Amino acid sequence: MSNTRNITAAFQVTPSPFDFRDRKCESRICLRLPQRASRKFRCHITLPVVEELDAKLKELRHKIAGLNSHQVSLKASYKKLKDRAAAMDVENAEFDLIRSAQENANLRSKIVQSPEKLQRALGEKKSVGEEAKNVVTAYNLCRCPEIMPVEELFASNHVNSVVI
Repeated sequence: MSNTRNITAAFQVTPSPFDFRDRKCESRICLRLPQRASRKFRCHITLPVVEELDAKLKELRHKIAGLNSHQVSLKASYKKLKDRAAAMDVENAEFDLIRSAQENANLRSKIVQSPEKLQRALGEKKSVGEEAKNVVTAYNLCRCPEIMPVEELFASNHVNSVVI
């Protein structure tokens, strides 16, 4: 028996430092397996929520792209309307300028250009006024009842070109 003990003692392996390290790693793996399993379980539970959020995110991105394109089209139409309004303002200004030029020409035609014309116009008005006075004095001298009185003559506008 002593031989067998010697033989068994010779075959007994002394633990190496690597064996200790291997056992330590195995114990850590055994501890981490339940954590890993619970993490996988949580991932499976949250996966539908994440997929739903991804779908909403895609929908919102699509909506943002549509709104951006709508904004670009609105900016373009605003620019067109602004240009059209500016063109209309120019047309209105041109129309006002033409109308003002016509009024200016009309007023210039009424302005006496020379002193001779002014003297001639005043002379004509004085002569018409003198003729009216002569008619009135002749009428007053004559005073016939068949003839219209002077007040009625002037009231009925028979003599409307008389300017005194």
